[in-house]
Amino acid sequence: MRYNLTGRIDTANAPKVDEQIQTAIAQSRESVTELILDCADLEYISSTGLRIVLKYKKLFPNLEIVNVSNDVYSVFEMTGFARIMTVKKAMRKVDLSLCKLLAQGGNGAVYRVSEEEIIKVQHLADTEQMMLDEMRRAKAAFVLGVPTAISFDIVDCGEGRRGAIYEALNSDTLGRHIHAHPETIQQMAVKYAELLKTIHTTEADETEFGRVKDTYREGFAAGAQYFTPEEQKVCQEMLDMIPERNTLVHADAHTNNILLGGDGELMFIDMADTALGNPVFDYSGIGLAMICNQSSEERCQGVCGMVPAEVNQFLAVALAYRFGLQDPEEIKAVMGRMFHLALLKFAMIIGHNSMAVNQMRPVLLGLLRERLFPCIDQVKADIQWFIDRL
Repeated sequence: MRYNLTGRIDTANAPKVDEQIQTAIAQSRESVTELILDCADLEYISSTGLRIVLKYKKLFPNLEIVNVSNDVYSVFEMTGFARIMTVKKAMRKVDLSLCKLLAQGGNGAVYRVSEEEIIKVQHLADTEQMMLDEMRRAKAAFVLGVPTAISFDIVDCGEGRRGAIYEALNSDTLGRHIHAHPETIQQMAVKYAELLKTIHTTEADETEFGRVKDTYREGFAAGAQYFTPEEQKVCQEMLDMIPERNTLVHADAHTNNILLGGDGELMFIDMADTALGNPVFDYSGIGLAMICNQSSEERCQGVCGMVPAEVNQFLAVALAYRFGLQDPEEIKAVMGRMFHLALLKFAMIIGHNSMAVNQMRPVLLGLLRERLFPCIDQVKADIQWFIDRL
């Protein structure tokens, strides 16, 4: 049951508030086993009021205090109540119509809130727990030495959507910076390759991050209804051929998921899918985002921050640096192999319940049946090329 606390609770009115809560519980149509005290309209609570809260904590061990203002939260914190029960601050509200859109992807978008802040917003509602998990993983990766922009707050963006706020003074996404300053492509591509190498050589604890292969297995299971048994077998064969690693992958490391700080440092954002696994999975995601979204300049710029010509020049430099390549034809061939890697991720997301996948599913299935399943030997050879070099 949810009960709204309002106004001020002090010595004078605390007994009446207690009586009102008891009456609401007694008059409930169903047996009350859990209690949530909503403090959205609570302005002040005294020590007498806190004793009432403690009384209901004893009656309802899973008691939650939610939508608490900063002033009231400080009371719960100073008295130690925030350590013995669940106390959640009220979410700050952000009107996205007043923010500048920086990037648009299949699952979310990035906006600038102010000169000091950007916000990463998920398209789907009810993603708060996912964002809390992302914050946890980002902090854990940061401690391990991975350059990571850590979100410091989750905000309400309306219609059930949540956003993660990042401090971004004098910062921009890497893709947008390159589009505005194309003369920096060479420099930024090398930094990008080094950033990927850093995360791909960082060992981590499986219990903290999980494994990217498990994410792919879950994805294949969710999409099984769209594939024939033979197609499902091919997907599993591709997954099985990729060796496990105890190092990190970002899982969506395109150029609009990387911030360029005012000091010139590159930092990952959107660490929701970061897990242990082979770097092959990152190059699969990069191929999907940066090679497979070049059907139009608008779409490419929305996802990557750059137009296709800039993306291709950037990737050519980054891949040449990472794999020690010089021949332009060889670099072009590697980008073709990345397209085949991207098909692996397309197969994994086919069952996702996201706005982008739901709209594009027939097209994606057609692509897989034209470019993946009939060419599986070549796709496997291209996957093996990356395995051997990463």
